[in-house]
Amino acid sequence: MLTTEMYAVIRSDTDRLSMVYKIYEWLQTAAGKQGDWKEWIYSQLTEG
Repeated sequence: MLTTEMYAVIRSDTDRLSMVYKIYEWLQTAAGKQGDWKEWIYSQLTEG
């Protein structure tokens, strides 16, 4: 399995309801650390 280290940085004044903040939080979860991000982002974009 190939792995790449990933770093996420956001501004301190980022709106906590924004998609940027949601992604930032999710990347810190177990699923985010495993790299299941494509499915999660798609699910967030299609909610509504």
